[in-house]
Amino acid sequence: MAEKISSYRFGVGKYFQEKEVLSHLREELRGFSDKALVISGKKAMEALEEQNFRKRLKDAGVSFREELYEGYPTKEQLEYFANLARKEERGVIVGIGGGKIMDLSKAVANQAGLPILLIPTIAATCAAFSPLSVLYTEEGKYDKAIHFDREVDVVLVDEAIMATQAPRFLAAGMVDAMAKYVEISHGVKSLERGKVNLQKYLAYQMAEELFTVLEEEGAEACRELREAGENNRQALSKEEMKLGSALQDCVFCNIALTGIVSGMMQGRGQAALGHVLYNLLRTSFTEEARGFLHGEIVGVGLRLQALYNQNEDLEERVTKFMKERGMPITLQELGIPNQPEAKDSILSALLRNSLVEDSEEGRERLKRGFHRIWKY
Repeated sequence: MAEKISSYRFGVGKYFQEKEVLSHLREELRGFSDKALVISGKKAMEALEEQNFRKRLKDAGVSFREELYEGYPTKEQLEYFANLARKEERGVIVGIGGGKIMDLSKAVANQAGLPILLIPTIAATCAAFSPLSVLYTEEGKYDKAIHFDREVDVVLVDEAIMATQAPRFLAAGMVDAMAKYVEISHGVKSLERGKVNLQKYLAYQMAEELFTVLEEEGAEACRELREAGENNRQALSKEEMKLGSALQDCVFCNIALTGIVSGMMQGRGQAALGHVLYNLLRTSFTEEARGFLHGEIVGVGLRLQALYNQNEDLEERVTKFMKERGMPITLQELGIPNQPEAKDSILSALLRNSLVEDSEEGRERLKRGFHRIWKY
């Protein structure tokens, strides 16, 4: 019997993706407040300043407090920025940067009870779109996830800025997006209509199409980025950025479509063993995991998820995609020590997780998959 459908939060009130997207700043911000707290990474702000971000705010009549932050989103920083926004009577939060800044800014806006406008500068996750934030300790250990009752208000994605990110960020975002298809079907090869609620089934169908688009267009999107140059801050020409280009498609998939799938699943149920492994490594092998992106770690866990689902074909497709992008495909390649203690620690933690079927067959499936991702 299918579960009863409950409420939806699709993630974002307004989503813009275009060149010169900052032209929407005046209208969107003034709809909220003329007093903003801007939280940004240093490099992200430098990128936006090439498009006169600060001048645009001033011309719009928006007074703003600018805070540059380079660390992890922590409970302490959440409290600091939320208190700052309240103390200075700021009326809107503006977050600029990668996933850590997106998560911190969303959490601050939620705690301060303020609207939020986000400007992601890389497409390595769907953090700008998803109605949740992940917090860490100052050292980078996973702390907790916070689920929000309201959507992000506005997301501005500048295609010229997206064209300057390293292909590594885009590739990690693609794998994180592809994870939705593999993880939603946790424990089985595929989902059937009528055996799960319509909400989950349609999210699964959308995630499958998302997986296919990224699988087919990922290589071309990364090629376009390499041609643009990792450090080239010049906007792509109109011909290169024409609607339907692989780069546009993949950025849209990584941020918006993946976020919609997450919203349809209410921020839950679309993440399983791939993200369990991510949280585990961030918590127990923090130093080893520090140098790897979210999607790179999730990708290794995604191989485990596909094997646990008994879907060898899907595991082969995921592995092929990751190898072609030069991504790590085993725990050894993620820097986990080749020691029995480390191996046993990770496997034992996975076996204790509630997502693993409490049966001999379920545990054996997990073990077989784990040995495949330990060392290639």
